[in-house]
Amino acid sequence: MGIEIGSQRVKLPWYSAAAVVLIASLSWPLQNENSIVNPTLGLASSTMFRTHKAQPFKPANSSPLSVSWTYRGGAVMNPVVVQGIVYGGTVTNPYLVVAINATTGHVLWTTPVNNQVMTKPLVINGRVFVGTGNSLFPSVPVPGHSAIRGTMASSLMALSAKTGQVLWQDNTVGENMPTPLYRNGQLYAVGGSDNLLDVNAETGRILRTMPIGSYVSMASPALSGHMIYFGGAYPYDFYAINLNKWTIAWKTHFPTVSGALDDCPPLVVGQNIYTETVNNPSSGNLASVVDINKSTGKVIWQKPLGTGPLPYSASGRASNESGIPTYHMGVLYLGSPITKSLYALNAHTGRIIWKDALNHQPITQAPLFYHDQILIGNGQGTLWTINAKTGQVLNQSSEGGSFMPSELQRLGHTLIFGTKAPSLTAIPLTSVAGSSTHP
Repeated sequence: MGIEIGSQRVKLPWYSAAAVVLIASLSWPLQNENSIVNPTLGLASSTMFRTHKAQPFKPANSSPLSVSWTYRGGAVMNPVVVQGIVYGGTVTNPYLVVAINATTGHVLWTTPVNNQVMTKPLVINGRVFVGTGNSLFPSVPVPGHSAIRGTMASSLMALSAKTGQVLWQDNTVGENMPTPLYRNGQLYAVGGSDNLLDVNAETGRILRTMPIGSYVSMASPALSGHMIYFGGAYPYDFYAINLNKWTIAWKTHFPTVSGALDDCPPLVVGQNIYTETVNNPSSGNLASVVDINKSTGKVIWQKPLGTGPLPYSASGRASNESGIPTYHMGVLYLGSPITKSLYALNAHTGRIIWKDALNHQPITQAPLFYHDQILIGNGQGTLWTINAKTGQVLNQSSEGGSFMPSELQRLGHTLIFGTKAPSLTAIPLTSVAGSSTHP
């Protein structure tokens, strides 16, 4: 072995060669073992709110990972696990986008942003896409008229997945609370204005806008082929958009609806779209589940769940009026913040199979189906484990903060979720799931 000194190559004895190797290895920055990421854990990418589409969240890797850690830098509303990293944004000040090692809980980077992050981060090709905005109104909405939702600055943003550096930022009119979706190099986003945006994901350039007449609160668009679906408010319409033709394929108006349609991320299963509504009849606020035909927009069935008080946000206006439906083997599972109950419904007919009031707290989180069990958190911060067939409570645990409109994330034998504690937490599934937990 030899080394270069100036222009000469000098031969070294074997023991000196070993010393050179050691010195060379020490010349590189030492890597913290907490920052070493296992890229096989989680999804390969995240392209829309429902990372699992119509099925329960199932990571690409089935490793029996079981870890426990807590991040207390803010209330992370909608985390997602991609290639061993948990990405999320905070809804508590300071507003941040954060990347965390899924195995160790080590914070890899944080990036300050201009408002709350309610979107689930999209992670594609080394980029993280988020939206910012809040639920406040600059003026009181008037029924029958379009309205703008969101105060302060609101943006769509792209960040480096490796460093958190902001790559581009589009300031928008109105909030970006719904998670946009990614398709063929473009982002499609709805939010606090009455427009659908088509954005170049590489540059951030807004390519096209489409007037839709409604603002969208938390109803993150669902993608099926070249069609996207979402509900809006003022007016309360449900939209089907043909992305190839850039036209509204159909629009279903709900004349008596006063909420939830713009809050519920719709679920597409086959030819069915499941969403939720709230009406204000004389008897109270009536929460219902709706099944819409994907091709025509006609209502197949509408199942009333019951009445109850509206949930209110800090702005003094009704907010988060719906749950998030989950589908498994012909059964629709969802909670209601109006009736404060959890339901299992026949997805074909709307018949209620079972109902459980739990501890009479609002439920806005999507149920997670796991080995014949339902896991779900409520507004009191209780994480419940329910027998999916009977509705029987198998387990409950207090997690220190209320659960927000989100999806629980399963990673092997680990459950990852955010609460208003404020925190982002990873816990072993064995600590909350019932006795039927399997690898």
